[in-house]
Amino acid sequence: MIKSNGLKTLNDYFTRSEEMYGSNPFLKYTEYGKDKSVSYSEFMNRARKFAGYVRAYNSSEGRKANVALIGRTGYDYLTVITGTVYAGSVIVPLDSQMNAETLADHLRRSDAEILFYDNDLEDTVNEALKSCPDVHEAHSISDTKTLDDLISGHPEDIRIDDILPDECAFIIYTSGTTGKSKGVMLSHKNMLSTILPVKPNPELENGNVCAFLPPHHVFALNCDFLYAFRFGMALCLCSDISHFIDDIKKYQPVTVHIVPMMVKAIHRALINAQDSYPEMSKCEIKNLVLGEKFSRILSGGGGLPEDLRQDIQEFGLRIASGYGMSECSPSVTEAPFDVASEKKGSVGMPLSSCKVRIAEDGEVQVKGDNVMIGYYNSPKETRDVFTEDRWLKTGDIGHLDEDGYLYLTGRKKNLIILTNGENVSPEEIEKRFVDYRAVSEIIVFGKNDSICAEIYPDPAETASKGKAETEDAIRKAVSEVNRDMPSYKRISEIIFRDKPFERTASKKIIRSQAGRAETSDKINRSSKKPFSTDLQKKIGEIISKASGVKEIGADETFASLGLDSFGCVSAITDIFETLGYSIDLAALMENDTTEKLAEFIESGSAVQSDYSIREEYPVSNLMKYFIYVINGNTVGNVPSSFELPLNTDIARLKNAISDALDAHPALKGTVDMKKAVICRHDDAENVINIIETTEAEWANIKDHLVTPFTYKPDEILYHIYIYKTEKAVYLRIDLSHAVSDGVSLGMFIREISRAYDGEKLEREKMSFYEYLLDESERMKNGSYEQDGEKLADIYKGIKIGGSLLNLDHGMDLNKIIQETIKQRLYRINREEVMSFCTEHCTSENILFLTAFNICLSLFSGKRNVFATSIHSGRTDGKYTDCIGMYFRQYACRYDAGKYETTADILDDAGVQVRNAMKMHSSCSNNGEFLFQFQGDIFHVDNIGDLPCKRVDINIDSYPFRIMIMNSENSYLLHLSYWANRFDTSSIYVFIDCYQHIVNALLRCKTISEVIASIPAEICPEKTRTTTDEINEKTGRKAFAESSAPLSAYVLDSDDLSTKPFGAWGTLYISDERPESYNSSVKNPYSSGILYNTGIRARIMPDNTLDIFGPESRVVRVETHRGG
Repeated sequence: MIKSNGLKTLNDYFTRSEEMYGSNPFLKYTEYGKDKSVSYSEFMNRARKFAGYVRAYNSSEGRKANVALIGRTGYDYLTVITGTVYAGSVIVPLDSQMNAETLADHLRRSDAEILFYDNDLEDTVNEALKSCPDVHEAHSISDTKTLDDLISGHPEDIRIDDILPDECAFIIYTSGTTGKSKGVMLSHKNMLSTILPVKPNPELENGNVCAFLPPHHVFALNCDFLYAFRFGMALCLCSDISHFIDDIKKYQPVTVHIVPMMVKAIHRALINAQDSYPEMSKCEIKNLVLGEKFSRILSGGGGLPEDLRQDIQEFGLRIASGYGMSECSPSVTEAPFDVASEKKGSVGMPLSSCKVRIAEDGEVQVKGDNVMIGYYNSPKETRDVFTEDRWLKTGDIGHLDEDGYLYLTGRKKNLIILTNGENVSPEEIEKRFVDYRAVSEIIVFGKNDSICAEIYPDPAETASKGKAETEDAIRKAVSEVNRDMPSYKRISEIIFRDKPFERTASKKIIRSQAGRAETSDKINRSSKKPFSTDLQKKIGEIISKASGVKEIGADETFASLGLDSFGCVSAITDIFETLGYSIDLAALMENDTTEKLAEFIESGSAVQSDYSIREEYPVSNLMKYFIYVINGNTVGNVPSSFELPLNTDIARLKNAISDALDAHPALKGTVDMKKAVICRHDDAENVINIIETTEAEWANIKDHLVTPFTYKPDEILYHIYIYKTEKAVYLRIDLSHAVSDGVSLGMFIREISRAYDGEKLEREKMSFYEYLLDESERMKNGSYEQDGEKLADIYKGIKIGGSLLNLDHGMDLNKIIQETIKQRLYRINREEVMSFCTEHCTSENILFLTAFNICLSLFSGKRNVFATSIHSGRTDGKYTDCIGMYFRQYACRYDAGKYETTADILDDAGVQVRNAMKMHSSCSNNGEFLFQFQGDIFHVDNIGDLPCKRVDINIDSYPFRIMIMNSENSYLLHLSYWANRFDTSSIYVFIDCYQHIVNALLRCKTISEVIASIPAEICPEKTRTTTDEINEKTGRKAFAESSAPLSAYVLDSDDLSTKPFGAWGTLYISDERPESYNSSVKNPYSSGILYNTGIRARIMPDNTLDIFGPESRVVRVETHRGG
């Protein structure tokens, strides 16, 4: 452990730590499925090189630069922080949830001259920089090589010792009661004063600490990052906070520094495990869920309920809450881990580096080395927060006992502190409503760990428009304000008042009134219809869990609770597993309240098939497509391949695969094409091939990994191979699409992983065979005929004709040239998407599918379009966890002009998808474009305890298939297409437009704003052509014989807006009048007249004009059938 003697600056601290722990791992993280480690010396060498870069900039400008940083915690991020501080400059870490306007404001107010940012935030950063002329350099840090190139010319052994302890090192922005965040200036001495006084702890020496919290929080910077240096700990970087419990078990830290919301998540995980393993002791449960080494939780950033603390302690964990704030670097007290029971509720004793006193009005006040320099460029705010004798006024109310322990009893400020550690200024939100006429008075306050607004509607508006319309206008105003707020600042409940707020003598609203009004947009529990039967109560608990709504009424519709398609499937599964009743999605949606669903179940309406085991089962209609139509084509395969380490236990892996096959009998069947049946062979020997080869031979093998299924007699329906080379072990899994799908493949891999870990797999109680019997029953009772009528309605009024994104020259479709584009959707921030979906009761699938349909309409030039997509088909609780071919195709249509707002179009798409999931039929392969939102179903980091890396494989593709998958804080696009049919350059424009439209759906209120969000640089105004070219391409005499040059515009004929490169629109000619034309208008882009030719055309990415002429109208017959 580092001792404090002789340490005056963070540079001293970093140097001392490197001297003591140089070869120790400082960072641990996972990159592309592989565990990485960086030693203290490696890290500091790189940080010093970065410091050299900053010093060189400072020398060239003649001053010390402030360096801003926005993104997520990573190797590069921490290098920038350490190197900037080491250089003697000031680092300004910013919240990655900021919108462009807020980011620009913080960059200007912090006087930042250099900005480093994650590539995911490029759009936000570029927009912000338009109003930040003093930011001279901006660099992306998403790629380690980029930062290494930037600092490559600077030495790694630079020593900087001209820094004074009181110099500012950090500017941390924190919310305040004025509504505008303030920049807290923290010096080298400030930060050391809260690290070095902490008592020695041998448990922490050379251990691990996990970085879970957002890196712009001083709690994270101090208690995780800087704290690690003192004890030689390894800082473990965790990319996804939703998996933080798994990371605790993986990295085995002794202690974690987290916020109360995360403590609650740990508690839930422990309780759930206890329910699953009642025979285990609480200590054993803790070891199972969190690992044996983990023993301490330091909770900060909000209050911790006493009952939660006690529950956590019962599992053998020590837990304590300290007290602090950004202005105190951030600690005021040392967390009381081991204190007597009579000190219960205390936040500990003050650190030795500071003093605490209680003012006459009960306010806690602090003085010491930990107290900030002041607020950056805010002298008045700095004066206001200090007493005349320079004690910091915390705004908290509390008292000290006779032993010096501090207790907090309330807040003097209005600041709302949430359990996720975020501070929310109510005034900041209230000011957003100044321009909304319907809002007369508003108070924002915290309630049940969320943000609420109590509003007195404007009496004049209410008098003229009525109460209902005025309150609806207020709801829309709240929705608009929420759009521009980070998720934790969004209003989740509105309370309407029928009279103004009471005010003080100075006419200020008395804020303590908030929350007392009775009229709320979240109906009071007393007004909800109670459950009348035990079954209703049990169903209500399941629906509550699936929807996330704590209190529901027996007559409330599931749609009103925000139960989306994923929530419906979750509820169906729980009803089957908890209550033993099997229902499908159609039954759930048709009986869409708790009391209706209970009545449906009690009536015995569900018909059960005869599930006795037999030798042969009828194949379904969709199976027939794979067995007969695309027989011999690898579109009928569901493959995956992984690289595993050389030390893989191959015998153990083979046994794990065999156990997984035995647990899922449908994979062991065979097809009899003559009888159109699948034959059951549960006891058949499992065929798992093990091949020893060389790395050179593997390079050839992997290009031909997928062998099509032909369904010959006794042909097994899986191909599984284990290849061992001198470098690695490769696992190839290939399942027939006739008995599996993408979800099944993911399940199968997870089953192998569990079995490799030594877990005993249970055989499916219900399987794909029973599902086929259900399908047969539905065939007999006419379900498919009814579905057919519904499917026909989807396509009503849509004409299929005229391709988009196609090549502008002849196509030979007797052969296929397959191409793949894999691209990170760097413009889209997943955290923003998730927050939007939660707030608007929609799903990622709906959002991305809707954006895709808008793109199809935009590029086809057609108002009515549809996309074909796929859902898991697991809409019956019996089969949720079963392997089989359950997926179903569905069509989602888009009608331009039908919707005014983005909320309308997303709601309509949601209704379409829910209705599709009620049907048992799949739609046909109409159209050209298949869209799939895959999320995490193909995400595999490990098989058992083995790290694995996905191996790219090639299969026959659909003409155009686009898949969207989760990728850290963004998304990965995987697009396979026929390059002899579609134009690659136009596809890249399409992808760029697609990202802009997804973001616009998150931020815009109307569809017209969404379309207008596409940047002008990819929407050309015009191109140059000649009369001869148009005559030739149209196949008619559009102009008199002449080779005169023309200005050609391709526009939307409804509003004369420009179209993206490669998108079809209407051809307009400037000034030169054609032989015939539909209309003429004043040119909105230049002087003169535009003539509407009525001809479909597009401007290609190379700026050439392509016309939908006779060649485009030839009907091509595709003869390729696979094989």
